[in-house]
Amino acid sequence: LRMEWNPDEATTIIFRPNVSFYSNDRDERGDFHTRTELSGDTVNHGNSEYFSEGDGRNYGGNLDISRKLGKEGRVLSAQLRLNRGESDNEGTSVSNTFYGGTRPDDIIDQRFTNTSDNTSWRAYISYVEPIGRNNFLQLAYEYGRNVSESDKDTRSRDEFGEYTVLDSLYSKRLENNFVNQEVELNFRAVRENYDYMLGVSMEPSGSRSKTFIGTDLIDDTKQDVLNFAPMAQLNYRWSRTHNLRLRYWGRTDQPSVTQLSPVVDVSDPLNIRYGNPDLKPSFQHQFNIRYQRSNPEKASSISAYLNGGYL
Repeated sequence: LRMEWNPDEATTIIFRPNVSFYSNDRDERGDFHTRTELSGDTVNHGNSEYFSEGDGRNYGGNLDISRKLGKEGRVLSAQLRLNRGESDNEGTSVSNTFYGGTRPDDIIDQRFTNTSDNTSWRAYISYVEPIGRNNFLQLAYEYGRNVSESDKDTRSRDEFGEYTVLDSLYSKRLENNFVNQEVELNFRAVRENYDYMLGVSMEPSGSRSKTFIGTDLIDDTKQDVLNFAPMAQLNYRWSRTHNLRLRYWGRTDQPSVTQLSPVVDVSDPLNIRYGNPDLKPSFQHQFNIRYQRSNPEKASSISAYLNGGYL
């Protein structure tokens, strides 16, 4: 849904809410064995069964407000983004790995429940001031916060065959609070056949992750990172229907809950996966080239894109 309101000639307000629902089922069964390359002797063998099912929902909204401030080109704008995601998953994991030597066999029989939720919001404000003829200076500030939690409760069988025994190795709760800020200064020039923009941004970010087993805190990690990101963009226009754009920018990304969570995933006993709670936010350099040419009279067009990134 998109709603637009113009209370006066200088002000525009746009609101875009969104909502989505999904469900998932995963069923895997396998038999495996490992042999040495030279002699062909069996190192291990076994079988596994994994099943899970769940559902989730996402909802949020975007609010954009802009207002012209008298002088042509002078604009004050603000944006607010809010999103919420929730998911619930449950299933069983059974695997038998036999080693045939002094190492004990791995016998796993578990029932698990996994819930996660994520709340993120971002506020952005920008001021554009015209300088001379067809030149503009932009100052912008952005504040974003992402709060996420993942809770995996794993139970094994008790003496009566019921899944009541908490398996502390595979049961953990992760809480993560990520804050990202950005201060941006850009210069833009508009000419007859081209326009360009040059800018730089400072991006301080902080992350705090807590890991619990039950109510016991077993890990508390805090990280602070400061990045500087240049930005450059060039648009060249041979005509209204023939143009080329070159763009470079930098971006900070927060690790996902799965990447941060130390909860062990044993759905494949020989390829065990788990996250790293000490993982830092990443910074990526990105470059984009876009070429477009169209012929409205013949309803034809051609476009070419080239994208690259360095992490």
